[in-house]
Amino acid sequence: MKKIKHKNELNLNFAIIIVILSLLFLIGTINNGNRIFKNTAVAGINLSGKNKAEAKKALQEAVKNYEGFKFGDKTILPQEAGVSFDVESTLNKAYSYGRNSSLIVGVWERIAANFTKRNFSLELKIDDKLSSFLSKETDNYNTISADYSLAWDNGLKVKPEMPGKRLLITDTKEQILKNAKFLKDSQALKTETVTTNKSVNDLENAHLFKQTEFPVTVVLESGKWEISSAILADWIIFENSTQNDDLSSYVWPFLKSSSFKLSLDDNKINIFLEKIAKEVNITPQNAMLTIAGGKATVFVPSRDGYIIDVADGNAQIKNAFTSDDRIAHLKVNKKPAEVREDNLNSLGIKDLVASGTSNFVGIPFNRAHNVKTGSSKFNGLIIDPDQIFSFNKLVGAVDASTGYVEGLVIKDNKTVPEYGGGLCQVSTTMFRTALNAGLPIIERYPHAYPVQYYSPVGTDSTVYSPNPDLKFKNDTGAHILIQYNVTGTILKFEFYGTKTAKTVKFSGKEDGSAAALRVEDVKPTIFDQDKKGKGSLTALWWRFIYEGDKLVRQDKFYSAYDSPDKYPH
Repeated sequence: MKKIKHKNELNLNFAIIIVILSLLFLIGTINNGNRIFKNTAVAGINLSGKNKAEAKKALQEAVKNYEGFKFGDKTILPQEAGVSFDVESTLNKAYSYGRNSSLIVGVWERIAANFTKRNFSLELKIDDKLSSFLSKETDNYNTISADYSLAWDNGLKVKPEMPGKRLLITDTKEQILKNAKFLKDSQALKTETVTTNKSVNDLENAHLFKQTEFPVTVVLESGKWEISSAILADWIIFENSTQNDDLSSYVWPFLKSSSFKLSLDDNKINIFLEKIAKEVNITPQNAMLTIAGGKATVFVPSRDGYIIDVADGNAQIKNAFTSDDRIAHLKVNKKPAEVREDNLNSLGIKDLVASGTSNFVGIPFNRAHNVKTGSSKFNGLIIDPDQIFSFNKLVGAVDASTGYVEGLVIKDNKTVPEYGGGLCQVSTTMFRTALNAGLPIIERYPHAYPVQYYSPVGTDSTVYSPNPDLKFKNDTGAHILIQYNVTGTILKFEFYGTKTAKTVKFSGKEDGSAAALRVEDVKPTIFDQDKKGKGSLTALWWRFIYEGDKLVRQDKFYSAYDSPDKYPH
């Protein structure tokens, strides 16, 4: 009987609880209707009792007024970091609380709403801009830790390492999203300090002082140069080491257990040696050729060059740094000229293959200077068999450091002064020489408008680094040696090599009539004169290459020129 009575009491209690919960559920349903349940907030914004429209307006207002989060010493808006707010999804999440499709969960949430507070996060949309933002800020905030180094300030000073800084990408990203979800302005930038964990003790300090106390002398037959204590101090670098065969081991054997080694900076040694090289190196000089008896002969002998061995000099300086005599002996290597009296035949350089000319009469002094400077860059140049000659690649840098002055160039629809103005006289002459030699022209461009210095019209070649360029191929099967000379206002290039059986002719007519043997004498067909404005025209001519009486190649050269009036000076 007692068991039955106890069981009945339990059933009664359970029934009472069910009734109470049902009443609370019913009250919550009646009180809230289509409104968000009580004790519900999003990012700290109280949405309790609001219908969807009211809640949406409150969220939109809060998002609009959000001024962003701290990032270092600045404030970043979420959209700058690729983060935007999904108000609609957030609203649905808050409204759905207590309305779960599962009856049990829904009842539980409605009951819980009467006793506990809920603060939902805002739903976010994230695009690729977040990754770009983090990548950019990583570059801005990351700094490399600097090792211990030496400096000379009235004596050797050991400069302590400088800690670096690294942006923690994952932690920073998480904080950015957390700030945005709850409209917080907390510091989002997360970094850590990076160190090399090295130390220099007093004993090592003392030996550093001793090792840099005396200079190192670099010796060559033609002179000597001193590396002062101050320079040595600047060259010494600290490196991690677990080996015993490092520089510090040789200098101070009892430091073999050190966690770092001392070394001299290879780059700084090489810069020092290259400065010496500029003073003492002798550049090899190719033999200068002329034609005598129908053959190429030497009229200026070749000259060998002598070049400092920088790699060996680097090792010698390091050895001198650890030795008692403190002397580094430099090694000089002999560098023979490419074109010498003894190798002309093996290179196939025995004939004058072709020459080309242009007349720069009337050009200003600055352009004439650049013509001579640019031409000299090609003097003695060897074009290997099957090599593609590129004017821009071989002429090198065009600026004040390479000897050029400002002259007029055609650029961006204007005629403006720039370093190297006048180089097109050189490229035009080179183009004509390649044409006369019968070499295949790979790339060539006419000027924007006709230029008087490049007559006959249509036989010019404009260049400007990196494009447009002049390119042609050495298809003679032998090496070609380029030489130049300037006589008065006539620039001339000569190609020496092995003359082929080709005959080259030029004509302004497709049938080859009235042909000239040199491109400088061609009479192009001119049409469309003044069609695009005063001075505009189109020039057309052909090159014919024969082997005996057989035509083996025909090239068409079409050049359309605009009006000079469209390119104001």
